[in-house]
Amino acid sequence: MEVFFGNSGTEAVEGAIKLARYHTKRDKLIAFYGCFTGATLGSLSLTASKSTQRKNFGTLLGGVEHIPYPYAYRCELGHTKETCGGEIIELLEQQIFKRLFAPEEVAAIIVEPVQAKAASSRRRCFPAGTSAHLQQTRHHADPG
Repeated sequence: MEVFFGNSGTEAVEGAIKLARYHTKRDKLIAFYGCFTGATLGSLSLTASKSTQRKNFGTLLGGVEHIPYPYAYRCELGHTKETCGGEIIELLEQQIFKRLFAPEEVAAIIVEPVQAKAASSRRRCFPAGTSAHLQQTRHHADPG
């Protein structure tokens, strides 16, 4: 077993990006709107919380796409907590995998199970996605 020690969450995310791309030999990454993964270039490429966080940095890491986060209580697509996660998975399959790139090209799906920005003066926190959504996301992340 290997261990990686870092000084911050953004360092951990950078390490995860590098590890996923190196191990899978793939370059595509999927993240969720609303996530804050950090402020380094790779992490910032995954961050999709506020436009001001990415402003004036120019082109970020390529191969990154975002989809809505299945916030069951205020679904961006207007669905109930029972159907929100399934709708997001359908969007992943129909929009990303059919129009942009195949699942076989994805190195990682970066999930922030509880979305929050710790440095914020007023902590914005979304409950974790439904377990069914996380299981379906895992299914798409597994090779084969």
